[in-house]
Amino acid sequence: MSQWQDSTRTEFALQWQNVGPGAPQWRYWDANQSENARWVAFSTPIPDCLAGDTWHTLILTGHTLDDMVHYTGFTIDGTVHALDLAVAPFSDPGVPDKLAVAVQLDGNSTQTPYEMIIDQVDFTHDPGPPPPAGCYPAEHDPARVICTSE
Repeated sequence: MSQWQDSTRTEFALQWQNVGPGAPQWRYWDANQSENARWVAFSTPIPDCLAGDTWHTLILTGHTLDDMVHYTGFTIDGTVHALDLAVAPFSDPGVPDKLAVAVQLDGNSTQTPYEMIIDQVDFTHDPGPPPPAGCYPAEHDPARVICTSE
């Protein structure tokens, strides 16, 4: 999930690395790292494999708070992996405000074709409790509340 707002991008992203250094492993995205190190392995490796020709269920959980992306966990086929990490947003000027939920398939060095079926995608947004009386959500940051005194 990526959200662009006011030239800033916050992103929740996981990658199953099947080949290459450190594989097999799950990694998360941190655009604040150097260009070739933006996929970051979890400090405690999570090697749960994704077998081919099999349905899998993946649930990624987290939230944004104080402009930080907080990964709280993910579940693969019923196995829960608790996470406790935060990633800062990054500047992405010139991109209009939008929200994107996506799956990205990458090829190997020979671009061998493969097939993937995606079913039952669900994105849940919980805006939290309503603001107290006399307060309202900020226009461009609904997590921030502005209160007026009478």
